[in-house]
Amino acid sequence: MRAEDNGSGTPEREAGEEQLNNHGDGGPEAGEERLANHGDGGPEAVDAEGSEVVPEQPAPDAPKDWEAEAGRYQDLYLRSVAELDNARRRFQKEREENAKYASESVIKDILPAVNNLDLALSYASPDDPAVKNLADGVGMTLRGLMDRLGARGLEEIPAERGMPFDPNFHEPLAQVPDPELADMAISQRVRRGYTLHKRVVQAAQVMVVKNPAA
Repeated sequence: MRAEDNGSGTPEREAGEEQLNNHGDGGPEAGEERLANHGDGGPEAVDAEGSEVVPEQPAPDAPKDWEAEAGRYQDLYLRSVAELDNARRRFQKEREENAKYASESVIKDILPAVNNLDLALSYASPDDPAVKNLADGVGMTLRGLMDRLGARGLEEIPAERGMPFDPNFHEPLAQVPDPELADMAISQRVRRGYTLHKRVVQAAQVMVVKNPAA
C-alpha cells in the first residue's frame, strides 16, 4: 500500500516538478532578464536589445595658443606702463601749477595797498617841493615792491588810451563819448590790472568810448 501511494503519479511528485519548473534555469527569457538586471554595468550598461552601452568620453582640452597669450600679457603690461607714465606727468604738472600760483592769495591781499599807493602818486603835485620829495619816496617804495612781485610772475596788464577794449583783461566802469577815438576803445585807465603767470588776478578798470550816433 505505501509503495503505490509514492509512485510516479502521486501528488508529491507533481509538486516537485512544478517547483523545478518555477525555480530552474527559466529559459532564455529568464537569462536575458538576469543579464539586464545584474550585469557589471548596471541597468545603464545595456540597451533594450541587450547590447553594451559605451559611455561617451570627454573631449580632451584644446591646446592653448601660448604666443597669443604672451602677446595679450605684453599688451596689458605696456598699457599699465603708459597709464603710470601719464599719471606721473599729471602729478608733476599739478605740482608745478601749485607751486607757480602758491603766492596768488598773498598777492591779491597786497594789491589793494599797491592800488592805494598808485592812486596817491597820481594826486601828488609835482609843483610843490615838499610833496614832490614825499612822492619820490613813495614811488621808490612802490617800484621796489613791484619788482619783488614781478620776480614772482606778476605783470601789469596794458590798458593805455586808444587801445581796444578786451573783456578778458579790462573791466569797464562806464561808457564815455570821445570824438578822437573809435567806439569800444579805452578812453582812460582808472586802475591798473595785473596777471600772475598769464592768469588775471586783477582786471584793469577802464572807461570805454561810446560815441553818439551821427
